[in-house]
Amino acid sequence: MNPSTRTHSRALALAVSIGALAAVCLTGSPGAAQIIVSPPPVEVIATLTPVYHEGHAVYWYNGYWHYRDHGAWVYYHTEPVFLHDWRMHHHFTYHHYGWRR
Repeated sequence: MNPSTRTHSRALALAVSIGALAAVCLTGSPGAAQIIVSPPPVEVIATLTPVYHEGHAVYWYNGYWHYRDHGAWVYYHTEPVFLHDWRMHHHFTYHHYGWRR
């Protein structure tokens, strides 16, 4: 193999490698399931008794602890140990009109 053929082969191999890498990077991957967590409605908040944790009122709603942060509703993605223990100790269940024992 002469030097010019070797150079062309390397250039072609490099171009193919870069093209394959670009194709992998630009191809969309299958989307993971998204969890949509909606904040508690105002009428529900009006009926709930808050639990105070980390300096703010939190509310158990639809399987998550929600709280207000800078004017927006957010939730704990993982239930904090304190809130889990509180919920287990009080055995509260949510009904559309508030908490019941």
